[in-house]
Amino acid sequence: MKFSRDFYGTGYLGARTFTNRKRVGQKMELYEQKEHVERVILVGIQTGDSDPAEASLDELGELAKTAGAVVVGRMIQNREQMHPATYIGKGKILELKEMIWETDATGIVCDDELSSAQLGNLEQELECKVMDRTLLILDIFCGAGSVQRGEDPSRTGAATVSGVPARGTGTFVVASRRRDRNEGTGREKT
Repeated sequence: MKFSRDFYGTGYLGARTFTNRKRVGQKMELYEQKEHVERVILVGIQTGDSDPAEASLDELGELAKTAGAVVVGRMIQNREQMHPATYIGKGKILELKEMIWETDATGIVCDDELSSAQLGNLEQELECKVMDRTLLILDIFCGAGSVQRGEDPSRTGAATVSGVPARGTGTFVVASRRRDRNEGTGREKT
């Protein structure tokens, strides 16, 4: 199965084309299935002293459209600061879960930069793809650059990290342990 853009490849959003083989008599023939377009909900937080969240979500919606997604909803929560574990509160998570089910959304895009723990917690709670503004912009650049050069998008950008998302939990801990272990042994960093 070949993905032109997939969740753990170069892009998180956009249309996917699947090329499969089916047996016809003694031969295997190629056929294409219908394209799948990502449907996302935009999520933002309005703090008392920040700029209006509506304008920021409008811009985020344009970025999502550029990445190839269809915006099916938006949600803004009024908070003093973002929730340290899940970005939004428990009540809004329940509302968002219901909105995802009603709109048949495949993911959400958060307006602020999320930590890897927040990304993981939201994915676990909502059982769908979760992105922040930074990952969305990276998705746009990875896809656009390779298409302009005529390359296969699955061979560029984040795909070079062997299928692992760009920001996995514990990356810095592992690197610091490796550095500590190699310190004083005369070995070079790996």
